[in-house]
Amino acid sequence: MQTNQKIIIRCISLGRHNGLVQFTDAIDRPRPQAISGRAAAMIKELILHYVMQTLKFERRFAFYRWPQARMAHPTGVAASAPRPTEALVTETVNR
Repeated sequence: MQTNQKIIIRCISLGRHNGLVQFTDAIDRPRPQAISGRAAAMIKELILHYVMQTLKFERRFAFYRWPQARMAHPTGVAASAPRPTEALVTETVNR
């Protein structure tokens, strides 16, 4: 499934109180606009806070579930394929 999500900014932390936010275009190339200093650090913190709260909310209420891989029944797989030691024993006995 293809999504239509695009990255519109890149955040770089320059310590706890400084940062750099670089805007990007539709194909993720940097634009000349940038925010730096304390304002950029605050933007970065807000994004991080939003992501963490969203994950906590998702975990608590389970609105979205990751697709689960279908696994074959372990006995069905083991029964259909001979084990290497069984093949060796059968070969030795048939000699």
